[in-house]
Amino acid sequence: MIYPEAINAESFQPKIGERCVECMKDLGRGLRIELNNMAKRLGMKFIGFNPTERKVSVELKGKGVTYTLEEFMEKFRKSSMQSGTFG
Repeated sequence: MIYPEAINAESFQPKIGERCVECMKDLGRGLRIELNNMAKRLGMKFIGFNPTERKVSVELKGKGVTYTLEEFMEKFRKSSMQSGTFG
């Protein structure tokens, strides 16, 4: 599980000393799997990730929605804090 606070969204590099998934460096399959897991926890269906534009596409209540990576991670962070589960 990726911890959103362990990701520096500006550079996609982990903060020193924080837990992070190694695949964040190449933005590959591992990142998409983690974004999918995050979307599921938010009650959404993951559609895809555009690394060039840093946008996450999800389906919410039957409609496609696109968030910037920062917005999506903030939404996940808030949801996790409210529910008291983080990981």
